[in-house]
Amino acid sequence: MQSGVRIVVGDHESAQHEENVDAEIAGDAQELKYTAKKWFACGIQEWQGVQQKHPKCRHAPQACQRADLVSHGPGNSSSPDKRKCDGRRRRTRIHSQVAGLPHVHEYSRKSAWQEAWLKVRTASQIHSRVSCGSARLSVKETVDFTVCVPMNSTTPAVTTGWLRNPAFDAFFIGGLALLAITVGVTIGARPDLFLLIFLADLWLLGYHHVVSTFTRVCFDRKSFAEHRGLVLHLPLAVVAGVLFVYFTLGAWALMTVYLYWQWWHYTRQSSGISKAYAAKSRDRSAGDRRLGLIAFWSVPVAGILAVSARAPAEFLWVPLRTLPVPTWVATTAVALAASAVLLWLIEQFRLWRRDRIARPYFFYMLSHFAIYGIAYVWFTDLNYGWVVINIWHNAQYIAFVWMFNNRRFAAGVDPRHRFLSTISQTRSAWLYLLVCITISTAFYTVAVRTAEWLALMPYMIVFYQAVNIHHYLVDARIWKLRKQPISANVGIA
Repeated sequence: MQSGVRIVVGDHESAQHEENVDAEIAGDAQELKYTAKKWFACGIQEWQGVQQKHPKCRHAPQACQRADLVSHGPGNSSSPDKRKCDGRRRRTRIHSQVAGLPHVHEYSRKSAWQEAWLKVRTASQIHSRVSCGSARLSVKETVDFTVCVPMNSTTPAVTTGWLRNPAFDAFFIGGLALLAITVGVTIGARPDLFLLIFLADLWLLGYHHVVSTFTRVCFDRKSFAEHRGLVLHLPLAVVAGVLFVYFTLGAWALMTVYLYWQWWHYTRQSSGISKAYAAKSRDRSAGDRRLGLIAFWSVPVAGILAVSARAPAEFLWVPLRTLPVPTWVATTAVALAASAVLLWLIEQFRLWRRDRIARPYFFYMLSHFAIYGIAYVWFTDLNYGWVVINIWHNAQYIAFVWMFNNRRFAAGVDPRHRFLSTISQTRSAWLYLLVCITISTAFYTVAVRTAEWLALMPYMIVFYQAVNIHHYLVDARIWKLRKQPISANVGIA
């Protein structure tokens, strides 16, 4: 079966300008329903962004249920009572044929929200469970749409700056940073709780966040086929390399590599998230790009230099050797980082004064500075600081991967990726967490019990560092915002 969507710009009768959009969608009725649900979900998300930007349009969702949208945004009637368009509204007519039965709906729309509303309305015509007014449509065989769009639609799309929505981002930015800092304060006040918090971090976040990576590479056939080498071949090469380092240099070499590589890995993840926030704030300003980069990187660099200058002898009860960094170099780096952050804050304050500041990006950068400053500079005990940044990084990664999968399957359960799409639904977030924790618990329990049975516990550092390094390499490969599928599911395409 084939179905299509055709957008005609201008008058329906003349159809002088025509553009094909998703011209051919092949598949059975079930797959077509899924495609429709995805269009509908994307349209709703974009429409919610419009609502947040233009509070006067709060009544619009009710109009969605009536298939008669009256927009009250800027540029509409100057009358205080804007419930009538006073002849200024534009009419857009959708002619659809579903299962051979014609349905015609007419609604009005201001051009500012054309794209989002078009997605919602088009999807509502072909999905069996979407109702607008008295029309309840079903998909049986083929669907062909002709959508008339006003030619003078020029208003750009509105962005909100949130990765998902205010509630999720408040938890993602503020909640996770507060959790990590609170744990750090607790350890500082009660050092005797360190081991308990360390084990809880490993079980609930550390192991779990590694499994979250595999939801991206092997939880469905398409992902596994695309990343087969990362799942089957790369682990063998990593284990061989880790064994070579362990038996030639010793455990200290693995721990030293881990210290600096995890610092780089954590910072690269935070960098990607900050770029996502900046990209989501196109209607606002993130400030001077070079100043932002300098401030962003100066704090982690100063932090790792400070750790190196302190030259701790152990890291997580394993011998460690750090780079030979003089104390004055670390002190200078910290002072320069503080100056860079201060200049960045001054620039952000100026943007705030002009009401141009990208708030989600701004708050995320603050959390980044706070975590790195506390973990690497404030705490003189490397283990305590590591727990702070490790909790932040792990929880952040788990939430981000879930958001990615949730957006990927925003339309609902995909029959082609049934398991992953099921656990990635919003209502099934608890199931996603349960699945990952169950898999990680089983995997690491089997690994530890096997090592005990074979009397290989002294070599468990090889196992843990092989898992960590494999995770770092896979992440560096699969999370590229410049790749269209990644940017689309993050919402910045």
